[in-house]
Amino acid sequence: MKKNNKKIILAISIIIATIAIVAGIMTIGNKKKSTEISKEKTEDYSIKITNKSAESEKIKISIENVAYADKYLILDYNVIAENTEEPFFLENYAKKNEFGLYIDRTIKIDGEPQQTKKDYSDQISYKISDTEAKVYDFIEIEDLPDKFDLEVIFFENDFTITPDMSIENDEELDQEIDDDDVQDDEADEELVKEIDPDEYENNSEERESVLTDEEYEEIKDEYTEEWEDEETEDEEEIYEEVEGYYDGKEELDEDEIILSNSELGRITTKANKEELIKDVSVIENDENYKENNIEITNEKIIKTPFKTFVIAETTIRQVNYEDVQSDLLGDPYLYKIDIEDADGNSLNVNQIQQIKITDEEETELNDLEISEDNIPNNLTATIKTIIILGDDAKEEIKLQPYYYSYDFANDDMETVMQNKEWFKIEDGEYKETNSNNGEITVTKIEEKDNQILFYYTKKGFVPNAESIILLRNATKEFNVFYPDIIKLSGINSDEDIVGYNIENNMSYSYTEDFDDNSLGKIEDLEFTLLEGLEIQRIGEGFILDI
Repeated sequence: MKKNNKKIILAISIIIATIAIVAGIMTIGNKKKSTEISKEKTEDYSIKITNKSAESEKIKISIENVAYADKYLILDYNVIAENTEEPFFLENYAKKNEFGLYIDRTIKIDGEPQQTKKDYSDQISYKISDTEAKVYDFIEIEDLPDKFDLEVIFFENDFTITPDMSIENDEELDQEIDDDDVQDDEADEELVKEIDPDEYENNSEERESVLTDEEYEEIKDEYTEEWEDEETEDEEEIYEEVEGYYDGKEELDEDEIILSNSELGRITTKANKEELIKDVSVIENDENYKENNIEITNEKIIKTPFKTFVIAETTIRQVNYEDVQSDLLGDPYLYKIDIEDADGNSLNVNQIQQIKITDEEETELNDLEISEDNIPNNLTATIKTIIILGDDAKEEIKLQPYYYSYDFANDDMETVMQNKEWFKIEDGEYKETNSNNGEITVTKIEEKDNQILFYYTKKGFVPNAESIILLRNATKEFNVFYPDIIKLSGINSDEDIVGYNIENNMSYSYTEDFDDNSLGKIEDLEFTLLEGLEIQRIGEGFILDI
């Protein structure tokens, strides 16, 4: 009986102890959960980007502002060249008055990389000075969390800061590469000739190796090892995962691999949607604009505390394959939107476009099998245009869609340029009108600091697609230079100026016999106004109230 009592007492003790332990665990768990909830409620999610930057010996990138509007996370980057004597980027303008500057980056929300455009068509930029530029990122995020961790990782490689050289076709690029190869071969021959003229002459007909068999065998292994080492190092530099080095063992999706030499740096901050939408407004236009086979929909104005943007979506139907990339009117890639004031005068803007061309089955053009027997003639182009408005935009603006063309009425570029009126570099007033009666007036020409600057005003329809001033050296064969200095009122200047660096010229050019980047003596230089592009308005445009 005593034994049974002891067993009962022992069992009761175990039960009491178990209950105590469970109660203790629950108390600790509740305290931990309560602490986590309390921490979540009190943790500061206000965005902190001041004094944060990613930088190297070449550049410094900082995030100046962040906003969220409609479905776009908008990041405002400031890019500064660290070495003012050798800026990381120079003028780098193409035929159109557009500055091409793109940042290679990965954007993460709560640790998840966001989808960005491979062609950088979600970035838009303009130049402030030779050492400073602005870049805006437009990242589509449908459901931005109320509170989140924001991380932007910057990479330093050929894509970190990329000038838009606008080589128009691959044949030109291939020719440049072939010419470089020829020059390298010629340089090798000159070196051999200089070191051992007799050996060069002996081998000039057969062009055999200048090394004997014994010499070749002696150095072969050494060079083979070096080549293998270099190849391995190149592979290690190229294949890097977003979060670190990619060792090639795992199978990765193409979007997860970044072609990068090194990480430039990263900027991290906590953020909340409420703060990012503060003082941001979105004005939408419900009316569609239709003209022939073109329809513009979903026009909206996004006003942030730091900049105002316009977004318009255009659908172009019944596009023939021959029109695409033809450089003729009707080519979707030569479609633009001019922004005008209420009086019809073109305003200075910067714009980017995201273009997708599909067939009737919504298959993208790049995925179509095209042959002589299968040429699609009923394509649809969808174009999203993102525009930065200048500070001179008033309460009402007009959106005027147009095409431009380099056809030059079937004449070649050289003939057109030779037939234009050219002027010596002399200060004075010069006027020219385009085919749409838009007027350009050069009010002053200034020479200073090894530069030629043209101050001008414009009136009427003068879209940004056409360069204002072209330059040539009259003592040379056919050559045409486009401006490599562009200052736009309302964007990065108080007045409109285009110009040229006489030495170290970085402009896009048609040249035949220039050996370096010098334009030559100023007394040999001449200029002309407007290229004379064929520009076609699409309808009468429409007004947006901002």
